[in-house]
Amino acid sequence: MSEARRKLTAVLVADVQGYTRLMEIDEENTRRLLNVHRERFAELSSRYGGRVIDTSGDSVLAEFESVQHAVECAVEFQLAVSAFNGETPYSERMEYRIGVNVGDVLDDGISIYGDAVNTTARIQSLAPPGGVCVSGAVREIIEGRVRFGFQFLREQRVKNRSRSVRVFRVMMEPRTDLRRFPGSIPIKLTLGDEPGIAVLPFNNLEPDPEKQYLGDGIAEDIITELSRFRSIHVMARTTSFSYRDEEDRLSKLRDELNVQYALEGSIRSVGRRIRITAQLVECETGKHIWGDRYTHDADAISEVQDEVVSLIVSMLENRLLKDRMQTSARRSGQTRRAYDLWLRGNQLLERLNVEAADQAEQLFLQATRLDSGFARAHAGLAAVLYLRASLMPGKAGWYTELQRALDHSRTAVRLDPADGRSHA
Repeated sequence: MSEARRKLTAVLVADVQGYTRLMEIDEENTRRLLNVHRERFAELSSRYGGRVIDTSGDSVLAEFESVQHAVECAVEFQLAVSAFNGETPYSERMEYRIGVNVGDVLDDGISIYGDAVNTTARIQSLAPPGGVCVSGAVREIIEGRVRFGFQFLREQRVKNRSRSVRVFRVMMEPRTDLRRFPGSIPIKLTLGDEPGIAVLPFNNLEPDPEKQYLGDGIAEDIITELSRFRSIHVMARTTSFSYRDEEDRLSKLRDELNVQYALEGSIRSVGRRIRITAQLVECETGKHIWGDRYTHDADAISEVQDEVVSLIVSMLENRLLKDRMQTSARRSGQTRRAYDLWLRGNQLLERLNVEAADQAEQLFLQATRLDSGFARAHAGLAAVLYLRASLMPGKAGWYTELQRALDHSRTAVRLDPADGRSHA
């Protein structure tokens, strides 16, 4: 064994959410899926210059020389897993939580040890299923150099550390404020069939401007809760909040981010009570889709905030999807048929076997013939080919199937870079 040495490195820890439950449902399929995702992670980490150190149980420990590459690898892996899951029922999905940190470690040539590793594991446990969380140090190093934003999550106490660690959630959608990248090529983003929404900071109507943090906090909580719904595209906090003081911001949200809806609101005191209003607006027309107000005792602001956020989010999900379905019903007949073929193909993919994959492939191909610009049909073909390749590792044609999957994945990303399913 070589002599241990100290070094600074980026540490990544990943863990499967609910692994024990998945094993109880179907042990053989869970192990197979675990191996499929391990291979994908190994491939990605190698491409990003990382080293997989340990894959004990359902977890992964890896290190990277570049902090930026560590986070980009984590994001790409999560998007790939999400695309692989497709329309699989939530109870049967294999989803990962990932944490990334940077710090001093002890490397003995086999593994790495130290507080940086332990802290990364704690950060990982705070990530939502399918999400990535990073330390404040990671955010400071790469913010402004990557095409996604960061949302403050919490201050976390870690064992053996006198100071707490600031933890941030990575907002993985490639839709952060493009104005921060003046040298980049403008991209017209589309949102497919899911509604896209920007949650703006709630206006502080109090005389004291220092209380704006209340409105910001409510908006941040709504963004966090809405992000749990895969059926809704939510703009990252850094993106939405950058439009706080913009004139004609609804049209700018529509033209620059291509979102269909904006959530606006305000907060003010009424005697010893606090009143919070919220309204959902269609960016294209300025039409008010929904609105409500909530009045509670100001002494219990934290409890009030949690309750109001919960009420707003539950109402928003229903209103957004209902309004979007009405819009979808006005599509051309040809596009509706392509969408129906895609839905049927995704249902077949849930079976995770070659025969069903072959049938799904034919449906996705029909969808592309009806609508050549339908990104999800190409993403479906990428998923089919990736699944087929994962079921035949080492056999003739295995590498060709992977290359075809990559081609369709690139086509899907080009057609609709904002849809997570495109990033297979």
